Amino acid sequence: MPKKPSSATRGQRQGFVLATSTETAEADSDVATAKFQPFVQQTDVQQAFLQYKYKAEASAGTISIFPMTEQDLAPTTELLTQSFAESMGYFSIYRKFLRRHIQQYLQKHMYMPPKSIVLVASLKPADKGAPAPAIKADTEQRLQRTQGEPLTELPTSLEDSVQTNLDELTERIISARMQNNSSMEDDAERDYRMATLPLQQHQRWKRPESAQPMFNREESSPGQVVGTVEVSLVPSTRTRYLTLNAPEECAYVCNMAVDPDHRRQGYGLLLLEAVEEIARLGGQRDLYLHLRMQDAPAQALYKRGGYREANRDNPLVFLLGQDRRYLMHKRLAPILTPGSA
Repeated sequence: MPKKPSSATRGQRQGFVLATSTETAEADSDVATAKFQPFVQQTDVQQAFLQYKYKAEASAGTISIFPMTEQDLAPTTELLTQSFAESMGYFSIYRKFLRRHIQQYLQKHMYMPPKSIVLVASLKPADKGAPAPAIKADTEQRLQRTQGEPLTELPTSLEDSVQTNLDELTERIISARMQNNSSMEDDAERDYRMATLPLQQHQRWKRPESAQPMFNREESSPGQVVGTVEVSLVPSTRTRYLTLNAPEECAYVCNMAVDPDHRRQGYGLLLLEAVEEIARLGGQRDLYLHLRMQDAPAQALYKRGGYREANRDNPLVFLLGQDRRYLMHKRLAPILTPGSA
């Protein structure tokens, strides 16, 4: 009978960021959860994260990306359980344990914004006969343009292909900071203000008003959960590995999965674009993620999204019971007004 691997080894081998008990306790100490701690007033950054919405028209329907809530917990748990179990060849006897562990993890991280945020992609089927936009090519072009030199404008053909409230949320945060300049700030607010200071020193390029409508939860929720991804902005919300850790001061992308029946349709690229907007909202320009060397489809996805190898595991890491990985990195270009320095 196969020996049941330890929880730490399983988490590292499958690439699922399962916080250790110490890290969980550290993260839980200042995270308000409805189950174990009383309600605390949300900061401006928390509200912005929780109100973030992204929408794109796809061939199969409308894709909406937003923070995970209680109603998304069950399908997101099943999606991650299926993804990690299949990739690691888990015996069915272990899937029940894996599912329970993932559910507990998501329940905690659902209440961690702005330190960490779990996003879900929901697909609302399109009407029959509707045109099928080429989201793969459009999204890949946008992702390639968000690295390198300062981003001054987007081609007109791409501006209306997605809808997002990023600019509105960012301006709301900056406005709140200006109005409450003399008020006390908690650690999360101070970190955000200092991180976004360079962005506040110039006028940000704006998308047309038609491309940044406000969304509501009722509008976004109908549909099937077809993808998920997590963005960690604080080290206490992620696992610290024995090797090849991402810089603590940078955003870290983890636990990304797309439903097998909806892969190779560009949904992974849409999730990566939403990740970049969350990073900008959190005052980050550097994104890191781990990629297993034998995962060829994921390698192709991240390279198309503009990620490049920053480091790689030593061949001897197999002695620690984990697969060799790449540490991938992408530096986001600042968004500047045309003609600005």
